[in-house]
Amino acid sequence: MIPQERACAQTLRFAGYAALFGRRDAGRDLIRPGAFARTLAERRDPLPLF
Repeated sequence: MIPQERACAQTLRFAGYAALFGRRDAGRDLIRPGAFARTLAERRDPLPLF
């Protein structure tokens, strides 16, 4: 690893939210299996993961 890559890797952060299908989260929300199927099937462009 070159020094520039090492410096960059030390400053990156990731934040997100995860939930399980069919299980209530801390806010008592419930996501049912297939909840996003239509939206994902209609999407033409890839999801922006950055």
